[in-house]
Amino acid sequence: MLQLGPNPKERKIAEPRLGTWSVPSQITAPWRRARKLGETVRLRRGRTLYEQQDPSDYFYLILQGYMKFDVVRRDGSTLLLEIVGEGGIFGEGAAFDRQPRLVGASAVTDVQLVRFDPKTIRQILASNVDLSLSLMALLSAKQRILAHKLTQTTAPSATAKLAELLLRLTVRDARKTGGADDMTVQLTHDQMAAMIGVTRITVTRILRDLTAKGAVVTGHRMVRLANRRPLEKLCE
Repeated sequence: MLQLGPNPKERKIAEPRLGTWSVPSQITAPWRRARKLGETVRLRRGRTLYEQQDPSDYFYLILQGYMKFDVVRRDGSTLLLEIVGEGGIFGEGAAFDRQPRLVGASAVTDVQLVRFDPKTIRQILASNVDLSLSLMALLSAKQRILAHKLTQTTAPSATAKLAELLLRLTVRDARKTGGADDMTVQLTHDQMAAMIGVTRITVTRILRDLTAKGAVVTGHRMVRLANRRPLEKLCE
């Protein structure tokens, strides 16, 4: 059983300009307000929350930290699909259709989550319009993001792929920095490379070029966006 922990205080969110890169924070806001309907749990860095093909008993809201999601291929290799931070909701599709998990989920950092039981939430959705609309909007937004990611995956330029990844992740994490002009992604070069299907050396080279152009500032396990416009132009 995961360790119970206190609920964090609500914070006002400075909404960045939202494109096709992330689930807008207003979509998940009703679930943050309704977090008392679930159980607050903690997971230590590196621990697995569930594995691919596990039963789908719950879905989750991230209050703090980062979760990663991956798929094990038939040959045994692992494909890193996504890393999601604060405010993200995951596992809802499998939890409601009661099918085995399509992906595995584990903690990149220490995380604090809200665990929702779909059996309880089903009863509440019948009378709670905000949560019902939020759930529909969430599923729609994830479909849009998936379609966008597929188009970027086929992009010929590794630079465009990395630019899209940084934009998508920093839009999601803007609530942590209070704005869209100073946002940080806490990922390693290896993790970013796995997410866009290139080598670590390629990511390092691209980040060096973007740093020279003033678009990003890099550090240990960190990339901060200093100027979004050059990255947005690469994705056009």
